[in-house]
Order: sequence, then C-alpha cells, then structure tokens
Amino acid sequence: IYGVSKRKGRFARKNTTLSLQKDHPKPDFFVISRAFVLATLPHSKPDELCVKRKNGLYTLTMTANPHYGLPYGALARILLIYLCTIASQNESPEISLGHSLTAFIKKLSLRNIGGVRGSAARIREQLMRLLTCSISYDYHDKKNGTAENDQFHIGRSFTLWWNPSETEDGNLKPTSKIVLSQDFYNELIKHCVPGDFDALTALRRSPLQIDLYIWLSYRFFTLVPAKIPKNLFHHFLTGSVGTERMMGMI
Repeated sequence: IYGVSKRKGRFARKNTTLSLQKDHPKPDFFVISRAFVLATLPHSKPDELCVKRKNGLYTLTMTANPHYGLPYGALARILLIYLCTIASQNESPEISLGHSLTAFIKKLSLRNIGGVRGSAARIREQLMRLLTCSISYDYHDKKNGTAENDQFHIGRSFTLWWNPSETEDGNLKPTSKIVLSQDFYNELIKHCVPGDFDALTALRRSPLQIDLYIWLSYRFFTLVPAKIPKNLFHHFLTGSVGTERMMGMI
C-alpha cells in the first residue's frame, strides 16, 4: 500500500495552520486521511447501500447505515476534510462543532442558510452519513502472497443540536460534538495528506476536481520523480474514482 512516512506526516500536521477563530486569517493548509485519497467517496447519491472503490491491489468498501445512507458529493468531502484537519490540529479525536464549523463553511464561500434545501440541512445530512457508514480496507497481493484488512467507522459517536424552527439559520449549536473512532483517528495521525486551502476553495463545487487535486498532491508528495509511472493519471481515473466515464469530464 502506498504510504506517507511518519516524518512527512509530522511535517503535514505541523504545517496545517487551520484556525477557525473569527479574528484569524484564512487557513493555508488542510489535511485528509490517506485512506480517502487512495479511494474516494461516491460523486453522486448512490442507489445502493454498499459501494466499492479499487486502486490497484487496494479496495475500499463503504457500507451505509440504512437509516442515513452513504456520504457523497463535494460537501461530504469538505466535511471529511474539516473533521480530519481539526482532529489533526488539536491532536484529539473529539471535535466541538457549532461556531467552528460555521466559520469553516463561510471561509469556503459556501452559502450557509437553513431550510430544507439550504446548506445547514445538507451539512447535517452529510455529517450523519459520514459518521455512521462502516469502512473496510483490503490489500490483496496474490503474487507475493499477502492479504491485509482493516475495518472501522469514521465516527464513534456524535451529538448534533439545532433549532428546527430557525428557517433562516439552522446551523448546529456550539454544544454539538463529534468523537472520531480511535481506529480512524490513528490512521489519520499516522498517514495524513496535506492540501492547500485556496485550491479547495476554488474546487469546492466539484467532487471530481477535489479528488484529482488531493490525489495528485498526495502522489507528488510521496513519489520519487524517477519512479512516476507514465499512466499515472489514467490509473487514477479508472480506479480510485470508480469509473472510466470520468475521462470525458476533464
């Protein structure tokens, strides 16, 4: 499995300067777990409750809680980045929401309104989808006789509070809290991948473009130039993102 060294992981966390205080400048860097770089979330709402993404010998399987469904789209990716960045910065799997999440969304220039179709409602929906799906990572190398598997949830628990009568501002209250699972948190701390916040802001409405940017950042962060394969870009499009149709979207 492609890896990020401990030294590079420490470098990425050290240089992740995300601050969500209102009087601080926009953050320069974010981080995301390597696991969701090697294989990505669905781009559109899936009809099924289980999806697979394959990248060479590596397979990611996501299974939904039937009550919530699977996370998908650009917003799910942005929220996953938020959770990874805050947990990495604070060096804790416990994340307090409310004002910090509101500030993060505003920094991305996303509309932050309530209502059935508003960002606040979609944020709550995608958060619950993310935190309740189960993840299975498989590495199967028949040639060398190796098989590895790891399974966990992104979230161990969450408590979300909002006022449903506030149609103009259905944001999560400051008392809302998320606790990441220890397995996911350990994976994040050991193998976090950095990215530029300005790039995320520019690509925020396209899940494919977010995936491409983060994946390319990861590959150039880890590869020795002489070993970069000629078919690197095609390999990603036909594997990690799950469909060859993506070739026509670039």
